[in-house]
Amino acid sequence: MLRALALRLLGAIGLLRPVYRVYEVVQALRSGSGPDGLVDPPLPPRWLRFRVAGTADPKWFLESGQQSKDSIVQALAAADSEVDEFEAILDFGCGCGRVIRHLSGIRGRLHGTDADAAAIRWCRENLKFATFQRNTMTPALPYGTSRFDFVYALSVFTHLRVDQQHGWMRELVRLVRPGGLVLITTHGEGYVGRLTGPERAAFDRGEVVVRRGQVAGTNLCTSFHPKRYVRETLARGLDVIYEAPMETSAALVQDLFLLRIPDRAPFQ
Repeated sequence: MLRALALRLLGAIGLLRPVYRVYEVVQALRSGSGPDGLVDPPLPPRWLRFRVAGTADPKWFLESGQQSKDSIVQALAAADSEVDEFEAILDFGCGCGRVIRHLSGIRGRLHGTDADAAAIRWCRENLKFATFQRNTMTPALPYGTSRFDFVYALSVFTHLRVDQQHGWMRELVRLVRPGGLVLITTHGEGYVGRLTGPERAAFDRGEVVVRRGQVAGTNLCTSFHPKRYVRETLARGLDVIYEAPMETSAALVQDLFLLRIPDRAPFQ
């Protein structure tokens, strides 16, 4: 109750984002996760891991990244595809490389983009097998139309306002060639226990529930998507060829959707 009130007050006076950034650093420094050890590629600093994942634990960072990569492989297999067949892949919302680090060595060209300048700077300096670009929160990326065969966005649409979600979906569709694939994850039924009564009612009506949209792009902004909304509204005009739960921790499971871009662009 007090936490919710404090968040509302900080949001009302425009200090929610900077205060939360300080909180992230403090929590990372207080982490009792122990020494990070020697890893190749190296691990990002604790404060950066906490910023993108909500935890600084190195074991979680590495294992969840591998688990996410395995989920991608499984989804692609359901579509009779595999990562090694693509010429160009984009990790949209790559953060500090939690997932893309596990794709090093594949045949195609790897690209990552994120709004976090510090995360992109770290990736450029430490993950030399891929190319990284910073994006803004405005749906526009510095790539040509039909540039990629496959784009994945893990835990990205989960932290955007509804208008941003639709804008970025249109942009990802622009970037992927006809017949190419887009993979996204959302907070679905596995998260309804976190919703308030009015939020649950809206969710059950098929509406997206967004908390703290004024700090979109941070973990404080959280969106919850009914599956029907994803299929019929967010991914309207795209072919939903695979959907499955994707475990993000021992207790939380996101919904994973693999979408195929039709020959005729759906948003023209």
